[in-house]
Amino acid sequence: MKSPYTDTLAHTTYECKYHIVFALKYRRKEIYGHLRTEIGMILRELSNWKDVEIITEILAKTNVGPSNPRVNEILLKRGENPIKDGSTLLELLRRPEVSFEDIKYISEEIRGIDLQGYDHDTTYQVEITVKYEGYINRALKMIEKHKSMENKKIPVDIDYDDLKTIPKEAKDKLKRIKPINIGQASRISGVSPADIQAILIYLKMRGN
Repeated sequence: MKSPYTDTLAHTTYECKYHIVFALKYRRKEIYGHLRTEIGMILRELSNWKDVEIITEILAKTNVGPSNPRVNEILLKRGENPIKDGSTLLELLRRPEVSFEDIKYISEEIRGIDLQGYDHDTTYQVEITVKYEGYINRALKMIEKHKSMENKKIPVDIDYDDLKTIPKEAKDKLKRIKPINIGQASRISGVSPADIQAILIYLKMRGN
């Protein structure tokens, strides 16, 4: 049975749909035993991630300037350069020495913005996500790139001695194990990402 209703948070309105499952009596103990704890943890984590998205969106859409006295007060206090023009709260949080607590302090002077009431785990996740967004995105792109190369075949007639930049130890392991694809080669102990890159360049030059 699904029952939709509309609820609100401080900064958003959303529709919730509950899917109610009727379980036989003999299954009740199982569902309300260890699974109850696991389900609770999953639901709390989903709720926290939703809050992270909500807060991040608020920070991205909220502009501040030097007219807010707390902005440059915090920046100078943290050893950061003060702003002369407008900036978003998100851009301020990207600064290395500015914390989410600083952003909360600044936001108290902004009408209609309420960043109070969120637990520490949620605000910490927001801070980490914002500050390391560039690094995270680069890492994700690298993961996707490696996924696409995972099944790239390595020709059986490859001569690892032709790869001058690969150390002898790595070459010996590659020659002994004879990986059939890049994914397998990348998981060989002693074969570094730089070695894998060298193999990929070599294969490209060969037209493979």
